[in-house]
Amino acid sequence: ERKRYDAIFDLLEETRLQLKNESKQSEEKISKIETNLNEKFEQEKINLESQLQIKDKQIEIERNERENLQKQINNLQQLKDDQEQESRLKEIYIREMLERQIIELNEEVQSLENDKNELNYQIDQLQQQLQSKDQLIQNFQTFTTTPGAPPMINSSSHIRDVSLSPQISSDRLLELEGQIYQNEEKFRQINSIYSQFLSLLPCEYTSSNDTYVSLSDRFVNLFEQFSTYIGTFSIIQEELDSLKQILIERQDELEKLRTHLELTTDKLAQLQEEQSLLNRNKSFESDEDELEEILGFQQRAPSRQSLLSITPGEKQQLLAQNELLSSLLTEKEQELISLQQAEKSHEDLIKNLETLRLNLQQMEHDKDIKQIELNDIRNVLDEKLRENSSLKKEKMYFIEKLAEYERERQEQKSIIQMSSKQSSQDKVISLIPITTTLQEKNVSR
Repeated sequence: ERKRYDAIFDLLEETRLQLKNESKQSEEKISKIETNLNEKFEQEKINLESQLQIKDKQIEIERNERENLQKQINNLQQLKDDQEQESRLKEIYIREMLERQIIELNEEVQSLENDKNELNYQIDQLQQQLQSKDQLIQNFQTFTTTPGAPPMINSSSHIRDVSLSPQISSDRLLELEGQIYQNEEKFRQINSIYSQFLSLLPCEYTSSNDTYVSLSDRFVNLFEQFSTYIGTFSIIQEELDSLKQILIERQDELEKLRTHLELTTDKLAQLQEEQSLLNRNKSFESDEDELEEILGFQQRAPSRQSLLSITPGEKQQLLAQNELLSSLLTEKEQELISLQQAEKSHEDLIKNLETLRLNLQQMEHDKDIKQIELNDIRNVLDEKLRENSSLKKEKMYFIEKLAEYERERQEQKSIIQMSSKQSSQDKVISLIPITTTLQEKNVSR
């Protein structure tokens, strides 16, 4: 009988060792799979980081170009207060929504953690009960193996209780497994929500070292990342708005210059008409005055015969006529000088008009260049958005792979746990008939 018992215990130990070896092999396989996946993930991560660095360099070059443009247009920058207020209100609303969602998720996570702790406590209690039952069985076996042991009636009742208790414990374990499965599903749902929020962010704002962080800390980090992303988006929007404002101001300046040109051309046409009319009137008046003076001078001009018989009164009249003629000549010279000055001013106005036209052409050329630059910036932003979308798709693909891997790992763990539980239950069930046979033998003795 001792040999039989020893053989039974050896078989039990061999089964335990086999289970341990199988668990070790499964853990080694899982570790290998984890290392392979981590290596692949790190390689892809390095590639993505190199691509992001190249893109960051391109972005820095573009930022330097923008800064140069802003330095040239610093005197013309103004911001729209209405758009800023709208963007701020949107940011506040988004932050409040995210804070509410994070608070709700934190509460759910805390409740799930509490449930998990309770389940672990219940599992520990059940394990302690199983250990105590195993000890009782061992004590009973030792008691039966000792010679001269009296028959134990209470031991049979105790063994019946022990045989009934595994069924109750198995039911309790099944209930606990169901609760654990429900909690795992809730954790998966929360992780899926986290991945959905994380997919909305570009790769530049996502942190890669979140594997060893709790869910609440992850959601807090995600909220901070959303706030930084929204801040950068608002900055880019403000820059675009400032460039739009600059273009609008340039258009207003061009319209003002056009209106100024139209007014100056109208004034020049009016001045030309007035000058032509004045010149005609002056020419007519001067011609009439000259004719009258010439006619009057011819009438009053003395002959050669009368020059000898000139009286002093007549000499004074001739001197007065000479003074009038000299004054008329000086007035005509002044009129000629004023006409020359008017012609010079007219030429200056024409030159100014030409310079204004050249300035307008230059302004239009600058406007076209800036429009081209804005289009280039928009194209670059569109390319960045496309690249971000592609990176998001790749990230979601990797997240799905990791989720599948975690599911497989959890399934393997659950299978191992179930196998270990079944083996322990089988051991208990196998020990019960052994104890009954031992008791019968003792009774027969």
